[in-house]
Amino acid sequence: MFAQKKLSIGANTAKTSPASVEFTLTPGLLEKVWVHFPDGCNQLVNVVVLHGERQIIPKDENESIAGNDFTYEITQALRILPGHEKFVAKGWSPGTSYDHGVLISIDTFAEEERDVSEDFLAKISGTLVAIGKMLGVR
Repeated sequence: MFAQKKLSIGANTAKTSPASVEFTLTPGLLEKVWVHFPDGCNQLVNVVVLHGERQIIPKDENESIAGNDFTYEITQALRILPGHEKFVAKGWSPGTSYDHGVLISIDTFAEEERDVSEDFLAKISGTLVAIGKMLGVR
């Protein structure tokens, strides 16, 4: 499942009253998160992503990410359990004069999909090893 939302952050939004956008994902595995800061953010727009109440991007709760015409691609290995599907992106931009929009994208898949892929890879790797042995490859 691929989900994408715009986090709209008003001019001069304080860290104590951040803008937010919520994602409700299906149970499974979270694989990647992208956070795109368009040109004009100039490192003045800050974003964090939370899973429930726990900050996952960046992992250090005393930090945030910022950018300008830059997309962060963060690989995660996070299991989304039933009842724990809520993710929230929060953003703030103190001292800015303009509104900003940061694009948040999240890619997840059902665990069954992963199991099938891993099973397939295990089977094909065994087949490739057997073919290699037949051809005399060590």
